[in-house]
This record gives sequence, structure tokens and C-alpha cells, in this order.
Amino acid sequence: MKYLAAISVFITVSFQSFAQQDSVVVRSKEQIEQQFLSSNLELLAGKYKIEQSRAAILQAKLWPNPTFSISEVNLWKNNPVETMSPLIGSWGRNQQVSLELEQLIETAGKRKKRVRLEQLNLKNQELEFEETLRNLKFDLRESVIELQKLQGQESLYQSQFELFRNLSEAFEKQWKQGNVSEMEYVRIHSEMLSFENELAEIRASKIDLIKKIKTYSNVEGPESIALANALQINNYVIPDLLRWKETALENRADFRMASNQLDISRQQLVIEKAERKPNVQLSLGYDRGGNVMPDFIGLGASIELPVFNRNQGNIRIAQLEIEKKYYGAYPK
Repeated sequence: MKYLAAISVFITVSFQSFAQQDSVVVRSKEQIEQQFLSSNLELLAGKYKIEQSRAAILQAKLWPNPTFSISEVNLWKNNPVETMSPLIGSWGRNQQVSLELEQLIETAGKRKKRVRLEQLNLKNQELEFEETLRNLKFDLRESVIELQKLQGQESLYQSQFELFRNLSEAFEKQWKQGNVSEMEYVRIHSEMLSFENELAEIRASKIDLIKKIKTYSNVEGPESIALANALQINNYVIPDLLRWKETALENRADFRMASNQLDISRQQLVIEKAERKPNVQLSLGYDRGGNVMPDFIGLGASIELPVFNRNQGNIRIAQLEIEKKYYGAYPK
């Protein structure tokens, strides 16, 4: 009897601690999911990555800036000197200056090829976001269903506990009056303690699940969560096996992401092959007093001669990357 009394005191104290919990907020499964979609930190980070990829596409579309340079400027007069016409008013008869404007022209469609690569990177970020959303939503829904199941179990065990508590109190009175045996009273009281212990375990599991759901939804505060609607199981019609496999491949973001990674590697190879062709540097220059012509304007162009470096190493790296991604996307 001392053992039973100790257990009873312990579980009663546990129930008092549960009873002192914070206020309960009743939410539907739809409300929890909506809060999750709008406030989950991992999803927010994924959305920012998508916006960064869109900005990278914008950057890839831009032309390289022209270069403007000023040189051969003399602030004093060197003798002997040829007098020239002034630049501003009476100033500039003895001043020399050289101006040059340069513009890089990329050949082999390199800019468009880089834009295409960034578009594939954007698609990859979108697929990664879709995969993250699918996994997180699955975990959230699984937790919500488990919480709903625990709520049902709690209600059932609570009613059974109340029933056996009333029976225990009645049998205790009858036992003290000598109408029932001590064994009958102990059996009923043990059943009550068993249901009380089950309730404590269910409520502890509920606390862990509620913390997990609040973390997914980025909800702060001491409030507990209770689900408003009852547990429902929807029926789905499964098509034939072949169509089921096709649907699975079409909707699996991880499979599409592996295929897109292969496309990214192929596009990188296209870019590396384009880098074999040298770019052209066009220039427009003005030279005052540095030539046989006092005011000389001339055009120029320069190109790198691909004698030694034809980007062979980077092309080979890109080819090997395609092979690696191929076996990752289509494993045997």
C-alpha cells in the first residue's frame, strides 16, 4: 500500500504540472500549414536563393563596360615646342593629350551562353526549393496527424481514467466499510493509476510534437496548440503501374534536379568550348600633338592569339563533370 500511495502522489504532481501549462490556441490543419508556408525560415531562405538566381541572370545579360583612358598630358612647356591652336580660350597652345575609348566584344555568343547557364541555375534553385518544401511539408503533416491521433487517445484515456477514479473512490469507501475485499480495491486503483500513467506519456509526447510543429511554423510564445478538425483519411485511386511510375518521375523534384544538374554541366562545356575563341578589343583614340597630325583620330582592334592556351584543361574538366553527373542522374 505504501508503494501504491507513492506512485499516486508522484503522478498527481505530474498532472498538476500539466494542468499549469500555458493557454491553448485552437488551429485547423489548414491554418497550421498556411503559417508554415509563410513563416518557415528554411523556405524563406530558399525564396531568397531563387531571387539571387534571377539577379544573376540579369547580371549575365549585361555587356562589359567600356574603358576610357587619358594619357600623355603635359602641364608644362618643354622646349623646343611647336605651337598649336588653343583648346580653351588662349590656353592649350603647348599642351599635348591622348584619349582612348576601348570596348570588349565577346565572340562565339559567350554572353548568351552564360545567360542560359544562369537560367539553368535558377531552375535548379526552384527544384531545390520544391524538394525542400515537399520534405518539410511531409514532416509537418506527419506531425499534425500524429498530434491528432494523440488528441484522440488523450480524450479516450481521460474518460477511462475518470471512470476508474470514480470506481476507485467508491471501492475505497466500500473497502473501509468492509463490504469489498482489499484485493478488489487495489485492482481498481491499479487500473486507475495505469490510465493515469498512460495519460502522462501521451501528454509528454504531445508537448514534443507541439514544439516541433511550432518550430516548423516559426511560431514563438508559450501557447500550446490544439487541432480543431477531426482526423480524416482521403481515398486516392492508384492508376496502372506504368502510369504510376511516370507520374512519380514527373513529380519527384530530386529526380528532375539531377537531370537539370546534368544540363548545367553540359552548358558549362558549351561555355568552355566557346572560350577557345578569343575576344576582340575595339578602340577609338584621339592624339593631340603626338603625331604628324596635330589632332589625330584613329581606330584600333586587338585580339589574343590562341597559340598555347586553347582552354584545353577547362574543357576536359567540364567533360568529366558531365560523366559524373550522368551517373548521378541515371544510376545503373
